Amino acid sequence: MRWGVLGATSFVYRRAVLPALRDSDTAQLVATASRTGTDHADDSARRYRDYAELLADPDVEAVYLPLPNDLHEPWTVAAAAAGKHVLCEKPLAPDADAARRMADACATAGVALVEAYMTPYHPRTIRWDALVADGWLGTPQYGTARFTYPHRDPTDHRWRADAGGGALLDLGVYCIEPLLAAGGWRPGDALPEVAAHTVMAGSGVDATFAGWLSFPSGFAASFCCSFDAPESQTLEVVGTAGALRVEPAFTPALDDQSIVATSRDGDVTILRSEPGAMYQLMIDHVGRVVRGLEQPRRPPTASIALAGVLDRLRATARDPA
Repeated sequence: MRWGVLGATSFVYRRAVLPALRDSDTAQLVATASRTGTDHADDSARRYRDYAELLADPDVEAVYLPLPNDLHEPWTVAAAAAGKHVLCEKPLAPDADAARRMADACATAGVALVEAYMTPYHPRTIRWDALVADGWLGTPQYGTARFTYPHRDPTDHRWRADAGGGALLDLGVYCIEPLLAAGGWRPGDALPEVAAHTVMAGSGVDATFAGWLSFPSGFAASFCCSFDAPESQTLEVVGTAGALRVEPAFTPALDDQSIVATSRDGDVTILRSEPGAMYQLMIDHVGRVVRGLEQPRRPPTASIALAGVLDRLRATARDPA
């Protein structure tokens, strides 16, 4: 599939998505757009200074969009109107209403929309999901997730309220989606009960966001996302039959294959998955979805539902009463 990129100076694009496109046997990078004129692209790719010019390129079938969060909706809608499939960086949108409008625009245009949340494509995550779904934990009781790191660049859009910044939007999907799955929650269910606390930065975004979720199944969970704490990525779920833990939980490398499994009796076993390059696996999956060979692993309904939970948490944090 022939790809274009809107916002080719993005760090995640240069560090992770560009190598994935280069390594994939199913993808070809044909064009990039950068308003600064520097994009680190392959020499063979056409380079544009205007996003609209790239969208008008007939050779581009799909676009990867790693722009700041406030630009996700307008450029996804524009890409859909141009007949391009869209892989949009997470979070799909700053709120559920915007995510829903993006999904509607892509559905109307007959193009695929996939949120670039890469963790679900790693083989270790696939094994984790299977263990939870198959009842290895027994009845899940409690979960906890933490994704924190010191974000030291004050000029980055993640620190800007007008760009849809903040720790919850940037890191929340990683922590909250596996906890929702462990609690048996599915898109379309009533939102879980939530409580939340924020530490706000001077720029008006949440530097730290901590929350609590409670589910009708009896499962409860806590999480913390932060730009102002030591680096940490942990995920643990405890059930009546055992507990599962992974670390680093959300950005596993190719060879991060271990899941720590503790039985009810306290015996510890290291379960292993196959290795996997999650960004490349995501790129390949999008290509197969576009070609009609697979169903989306995470359809837009999942992204919209997750955005609705984030909306609920932010509202609770603003007004705990």
